[in-house]
Amino acid sequence: MKKYIYGLAKKFDFISGIVIDGIEKCSYTDSETVTYAKEVAMTLEHNPKQTLTTTAAPEGGELILVQTNKGLYFRYAPLSVEGLRAYRHVKHRRLRQCSCIFRRGKLKRDIKNETRAKKLHPILNDMSLYKDKKICLYEICLTNNPKDTKTFCTTDKDHPLLKGIEWITNIINGEEDYWKEEVESEAFKEWMRDFEESRKKADKKIQAALERRVERIERAAKQKLGGILL
Repeated sequence: MKKYIYGLAKKFDFISGIVIDGIEKCSYTDSETVTYAKEVAMTLEHNPKQTLTTTAAPEGGELILVQTNKGLYFRYAPLSVEGLRAYRHVKHRRLRQCSCIFRRGKLKRDIKNETRAKKLHPILNDMSLYKDKKICLYEICLTNNPKDTKTFCTTDKDHPLLKGIEWITNIINGEEDYWKEEVESEAFKEWMRDFEESRKKADKKIQAALERRVERIERAAKQKLGGILL
């Protein structure tokens, strides 16, 4: 029987904190403002080294993305060793939730919903509410540390929160290749970490060599001085 991981990667009415010009404010996204990059990847813990599959190169398994008014749902059919391991983790509840990464465009203050949100959530009284005018999503992941705790992942096809979902991709991929940029950026960061580590090791070797040379010079000087005194 074919194995699947299902989940809700992003809930559109979720209000999150954001810093604008050094001031903490709140923002949210709705279904009308979401776009998708040329390639959407699925990872573990937002780690490009643990990429399970992508929409453009599904060798690791088919990834179906379904957008509704409520959020972005997915179904992943793992084929790789890493994907099947992730399936077992989800099945045994060692992985329980999801997250996503996107590029954010401009924000627009939403006075109408700001007033309503403050009535429902008094903690927001000192904050302004902004609506994303556009976001471009390029990665979803399985995690236990999401910003939005209302996300979930499961292996149960009959999960009540999946009711009514037709597993046919209905998103449209754009031209932005943000996932490629992410991978290249992470590779550069890793190269820099390796370079810095190598530099530190080289500095230690050079320092040790200098200290040995100084010791030899000091010993030679003492021996020469001892000979003169004799």
